[in-house]
Amino acid sequence: MPEFTSADIENSRPLDVWRWSDHPDANAFIDKLFPKYFDCFRDRKKAKKYVKVLLLDLYIAFREDPKQSLSLPMTPSAYHKGSRWRSIHINRFIISIVNQAEKCELIDIWRGVEAKKRITRLRPTKKLTKEFKKGKLQAVTAANSSCRPPIFIKDSDGNRFASYQTNLKPMEKHHVIEMELQIISYNAQLNNAFIDIPTAKSHKIKINGPKLKDTYVLISDHRKRVWRVFNNSNLDKDGRFYGPWWQQLPKAWREKIFINDKPTVEIDYSGLHINLLYALHGFDLNNHPARIDPYEIEIDIDTAKDIKRKIAKKMMLIAINASSEKQTLQAFRKWVKHEPFNKALPDLKDQTLIPILENLKRKHSAISHTFCAGVGLSLMALDSNILERIITKTINEDIITLTVHDSVIVQRRHYLRVKEIMKETFKEILKDNDIETRPSKQYNKTLGIGAYKPQPITTKTNRYKRKEREWREQQTPLP
Repeated sequence: MPEFTSADIENSRPLDVWRWSDHPDANAFIDKLFPKYFDCFRDRKKAKKYVKVLLLDLYIAFREDPKQSLSLPMTPSAYHKGSRWRSIHINRFIISIVNQAEKCELIDIWRGVEAKKRITRLRPTKKLTKEFKKGKLQAVTAANSSCRPPIFIKDSDGNRFASYQTNLKPMEKHHVIEMELQIISYNAQLNNAFIDIPTAKSHKIKINGPKLKDTYVLISDHRKRVWRVFNNSNLDKDGRFYGPWWQQLPKAWREKIFINDKPTVEIDYSGLHINLLYALHGFDLNNHPARIDPYEIEIDIDTAKDIKRKIAKKMMLIAINASSEKQTLQAFRKWVKHEPFNKALPDLKDQTLIPILENLKRKHSAISHTFCAGVGLSLMALDSNILERIITKTINEDIITLTVHDSVIVQRRHYLRVKEIMKETFKEILKDNDIETRPSKQYNKTLGIGAYKPQPITTKTNRYKRKEREWREQQTPLP
């Protein structure tokens, strides 16, 4: 049995239990393998459901990256009533399915020490990958291989539920249906688009993950779908769009994305959450106290100005989202420990960090009462409502927008129009208040056509050319 290296263990993602397809090739594949390897289960209907979820997602993972594995808890306690897995209708029966698949040499397993949060990893064996090829599963595409609901609502314990599983009021149900229809339209638009990075030699982008460990983001057609997540069983908490692979990339990589083989620009709102707080408290955003630079404060440490600004910005954003000063400082310590400039601060004690927070409160005295007060989820709900309207408007104008929470990525030719849409949408929701939008630093700040610096591209990789050719063939109508 091949061993799992440390790189193999890190190159993993959770089992996607929403992976599902009623495509004839998918059904034929499961109908063929089930009696051959899984006929030992009494409850054939239930077993077949779990086998389908497991094998289809192993196939998708293999197509994304042959070295990628899936993570799945193998201890029954992980599937207790009220757990995340039970909330999405997966119970400990999945363990028996996995063990049987291992016994039949369909999967390799690295058994983690789950008490130390090292979850078990699974990947297909050569025996199973041969079955994938025989099964002609190439037709089981991202478009028809996921039944993930477009809206999730978390309870106070963090368990996710599809909207139909929750007790919503009639007006809330009507609102959710409207949001779901929009996401379905948006995902259809994304599914038909070619979104990739021409200069990326591999579909696997290496980035710094937690504790500065190397982690990977996969450029994958199976990771373009979006969904929204609300918190605390409340449609006024969060609601942001999650899911697509580009959200996981740092900005330097996002700037290299092409949409339908055209260069892009990322546009965001300047200091969105701070400006939202000032606007909600009745300030004119053109004249509020911290208009010039909300993160420029005195910090008594010996380091570069841009590092001081990064420290102040992160402290403020954490303070807006945290529910107490203690939580703010704990979250800041956790963040800065994994930053390359973490030694800029002499230490992470309260007497070093509290003055930074106090200076931010003095600079923003008009809204300082909202710091460490847990207003973050409400602000996320507001910025997600802004983004919801932007998506609707751009879909109506046949403009593809890639969401990154409080910013969007669009083809450069659409920059001026999308910038206009973003400003008018902010005014609609914030009672005629205005806000600055800005392109990525890669571009000039002037607005005339041709004012952008060329998106650096010397050549398109063979990987990209192949994907582009496949996409263009799919767009060609049959005679």
